[in-house]
Amino acid sequence: MFPIPDPSRLFPPRLPPSRGTGTESLASGILSLGCIGLVLGLAIGLGVLASRLSSWLAIPGGLIGLGVGTALCEGPSLLLGAIEALLYSFFTFTFTGGFERPDPVYSWTYAIVVAAIFLSAGYFAWKNR
Repeated sequence: MFPIPDPSRLFPPRLPPSRGTGTESLASGILSLGCIGLVLGLAIGLGVLASRLSSWLAIPGGLIGLGVGTALCEGPSLLLGAIEALLYSFFTFTFTGGFERPDPVYSWTYAIVVAAIFLSAGYFAWKNR
């Protein structure tokens, strides 16, 4: 007679689901989403600035911008939150018409809310490390 192997050995044991700690995972997620625009903006911006000198420098300038953006995203989360707060609050103020309106109260309000979100995300990600 041939021995029949146990069929349960074919199925690995299930691991418990991984859960974030709430504030830390949300804060890290917000900072990670903000890094996408930061890295792409630096890569495109430095590529364009370098192409003003010579068209051959566009790709090396873009690669340098990509490296700088990646290094910023890997740095301290408090610094990253401050940089993203400055960048995205400026864009929010600009694109909501802050420079075009005679009374830019709404643009300032939106910019302050965006800055508070990124600053608090940077603080909570830094605090939980």
